[in-house]
Amino acid sequence: MLVPGCTKVSEGCDHCWSESMSKRTGKGFEPRFDEKQLARFGKGKPRIISIWNDLFHECVTDEQIMDAFIAMTLAGDNIYLILTKRAWRLKDYSALLDSPNIWLGVTAENQARWDERVPQLLAANPAHPWVMCEPLLEEIKRPRNIEKLHWVVAGEETGKSKRTIEEAVLRALLWDADAAAVPFWGKAGYGESDRAYPPALLHHLGKH
Repeated sequence: MLVPGCTKVSEGCDHCWSESMSKRTGKGFEPRFDEKQLARFGKGKPRIISIWNDLFHECVTDEQIMDAFIAMTLAGDNIYLILTKRAWRLKDYSALLDSPNIWLGVTAENQARWDERVPQLLAANPAHPWVMCEPLLEEIKRPRNIEKLHWVVAGEETGKSKRTIEEAVLRALLWDADAAAVPFWGKAGYGESDRAYPPALLHHLGKH
């Protein structure tokens, strides 16, 4: 993992899956940047690599973020899925985010976080902006700028103490994405007919 560990920053962090996994394996959850992982980016067959935890965490320096994006750009056969809850940092790296193999997204667990983070994401002008609404904690009634996204992923929280949400709330977001012609992938509880990958990802997976 490129950035082992994290710290809670908003409502969606309360039941952090990554923190729970670290506790089960006996590993610490202190955030840090593991630069040794960069050497693995260009190795092996082309694949989709998810950068979990937060590359834009406060503990990661500007130089380390730049090193990571340079390594991802050079390993152009891979696609990198990146998520952050710290969208306020993105404006400082807009020059690094236009590589076609980098999919940069923000998490938006409710209306307030969508309204806060999606504009910050789009202002950075990444090649492939996307949003992860998982865990979706409340209905997002006004998903502004959804038509400018390249992908929306949404789902209910998982785990023993998960916070549940009505399926109709997830369906409403699906309909908003569909109306904007944005691919939508509904996680946990959706049928295959509701799962849509963007064509660029399908092509990379050899399915399109």
